[in-house]
Amino acid sequence: MLTKPIIINNWQGGIADSPYEGLIAAYSKMVGLDYRSYPGALQVERPMEQVSEVSGSDAVIGGPIKWFINISPTEIYAFSDDDAGNVAKVYRSLNTGGTWSLFQTLGSADSPCSANGAIFWKGYFLFCSDSYLGYYKPGGSPEWVLNWKSIQSDIDWHPMLQGQRDGSLYIGASQYIALLSEVAEQTFDPANSATYSFNNQALDIPSDFRVKSLAETGPYLMLGCWKRVGSNHFPVAVLYPWNYVLRPLSHEAPLFKNKVLGVNAQLNIDNVLYAWLGSHGEVFEWNGAKFNRLKRIPYDTSSTGAIDIYPGAVKEFLNMPHFGIINSLTFITGGVYNLGTTDVRRYPLSLCDPYPLSPGNNKNYDLWSLGVCGVADNILLAGWYCGTDSKYGIDKLNIVSRLATGAYFETMLLRVGTAREKAKIDQFEIYLDIPIESGQAIDIKYRTNTSGSWTTVKTAGKTYTFSYDDDGAVSQIYLPFNINNLVNIQFKVEFTAGGNATPILMEIRVQ
Repeated sequence: MLTKPIIINNWQGGIADSPYEGLIAAYSKMVGLDYRSYPGALQVERPMEQVSEVSGSDAVIGGPIKWFINISPTEIYAFSDDDAGNVAKVYRSLNTGGTWSLFQTLGSADSPCSANGAIFWKGYFLFCSDSYLGYYKPGGSPEWVLNWKSIQSDIDWHPMLQGQRDGSLYIGASQYIALLSEVAEQTFDPANSATYSFNNQALDIPSDFRVKSLAETGPYLMLGCWKRVGSNHFPVAVLYPWNYVLRPLSHEAPLFKNKVLGVNAQLNIDNVLYAWLGSHGEVFEWNGAKFNRLKRIPYDTSSTGAIDIYPGAVKEFLNMPHFGIINSLTFITGGVYNLGTTDVRRYPLSLCDPYPLSPGNNKNYDLWSLGVCGVADNILLAGWYCGTDSKYGIDKLNIVSRLATGAYFETMLLRVGTAREKAKIDQFEIYLDIPIESGQAIDIKYRTNTSGSWTTVKTAGKTYTFSYDDDGAVSQIYLPFNINNLVNIQFKVEFTAGGNATPILMEIRVQ
């Protein structure tokens, strides 16, 4: 028996930096689980479910969804590239992302549309093709105007942001910022030039750089840039602050971070500016003078794969930044991650992967975009591409039930013995808040190194370590189980939810 029991009963540290090191109460992996709603208890999260089957001439989504745009709490647009950079499509949901139909196809030979950017502004759906700003008025004229205003061409991204201080629209257009403003005491009407002013080169930056993301903090518009010429992507990230309230002719001194491939995405939550830099899954915080790295998404660093966070794949949800991470069978576990805390005075800022997508973690997928909708902003949307199935789709968070499948956590690699004195485990105890219910189960698995195969802890004749079918409606079990000659051990705990209920784990004790 161990000289000191292993007690697993705190999860507030979230995901550790590696299987070997992390915050107190941190874990090597944490997927599809909720430890923030009720600190001290661990539950299965709500699932992301595919809702992207559409009606009309398109049977399925035909390209990556780059942006979700809220027209109302129930009417949502999804702006999609055709994956060839020529034609974009707008899909529409009238039931808060529950079902989708093809609404409009955009693009032509003389104006390719890569779904570069989109926003709902002053009652209009405004969108960018490679070289133009277009518009559509929901509920008004059915006319779609693609080539309304010319902007500097960029085949990748035209991020769009409404300034909170002045209400104007700012558009990243290659090395320029385009500016659209409503004239005072007028109501914006794109067909009436007396109601607006437009400048397609309101600000410029060095021509080597292109604007990839926009955010605002205080009086500053923060231009997150990358350096890309043709297919060459250079290892430098640059942030240009511009006082968009005073609108000087130039930005302030740029902030460089070398060996990082661009400022990919930004998000301001309660005056804290988060930024996702480079292709290694790194999250930074802007402190007014420089970027401080908060977290790097753990991955197999021996891989050459890139972890790209796209400009449209970051959103505030549940008062925390949420962001989309690719899933790879070879080097990273993907899904919708979040970074936050339930109480900054008591708990650390922690990382979690609560929302794996519907393709599952046994398939490769890219996560291109996130959306938040509903009257209370309580519904999460995700646009993805599953490389394993060569399929694009949209997921919606199921806020009614807790039926997420494949939820689990892995502990870090624990030292329990020495080279001279090996350790021995004799028993496991599992404690729940309420008795386990029909269909529910918990499996405990172990291995003695981080690349070994997992062995399930269970007694003869049982299907799971702890389940309703095997053990009945009880809230705790004692399980004798011997593991000998141990120096290191790592545990994996898998959850099975039943019906609309989840096991509520309070503690696992190993000795």
